Amino acid sequence: MAAASSGCNVQVLDAGAGLPHRAAMCLGVNPQGRAWIGFEHGGLFAGNTKRFDRLTGDGAEDLQNLVSSIAVAPDSTVWVGTPGAGPRR
Repeated sequence: MAAASSGCNVQVLDAGAGLPHRAAMCLGVNPQGRAWIGFEHGGLFAGNTKRFDRLTGDGAEDLQNLVSSIAVAPDSTVWVGTPGAGPRR
């Protein structure tokens, strides 16, 4: 079925953009256009519409599997929700 034209640009992001798969759990975008995408069985990725990178490093272990929610505050602070670990920024 074709989508109705709404003036929106729709782009499918997948492994070609560095993402593990196309089944995202949540998405957050700051005013500068940087996007954060959370996955079940995939972790947390950040980037733009061309390339995303998986976030790893100190304290990111609980972000490696399920990211259930993302919120971007007015000051562009990103809050991420994970089951069991609660909210993080």
